[in-house]
Amino acid sequence: MIQFVNVSCIRQNAGSTRLVFYRLNTSFPDRARTAIIGRPGSGKSTLARYIFGGETPSKGLILRDSSVTPVLGSTGGMNFNLSGAENIALLADILGVDRIATLAFVEAFSELGPDMSLPVKFYSPSMRSRLGFALGFALRCDIILADETITAGDAAFDPAR
Repeated sequence: MIQFVNVSCIRQNAGSTRLVFYRLNTSFPDRARTAIIGRPGSGKSTLARYIFGGETPSKGLILRDSSVTPVLGSTGGMNFNLSGAENIALLADILGVDRIATLAFVEAFSELGPDMSLPVKFYSPSMRSRLGFALGFALRCDIILADETITAGDAAFDPAR
């Protein structure tokens, strides 16, 4: 479970202050389906980054006793100068999971083939999405995050197979 205790997000930009959310108290249990719906700019992606741990709140505590994937389809934590395979190996090492098994899963699931050896900066948006989507499922976490980034892709890639 992930629990938010009095979590606030305060953004400052060009001399103005914007309160995205204030003293948020909620929890996200393992294996539950939770949808967060809101208008663009309402803080949904910020909330997802808080859940994952990719960003810390302005105030408050986030308690985690669950493993969480990065947002499915996201390559935000990758080094675009490294190849897809190098990024997967590096992330597997950082996360303490089996490098060979993770790489094999991502290669098979993403269907990127020889493109796995190319730097990610040369990937199309749909190839990046496929790489991030496959990584998200390879990690076998308690909580899987998804947002509109998973809508990128192409007709040849069907993750439901």
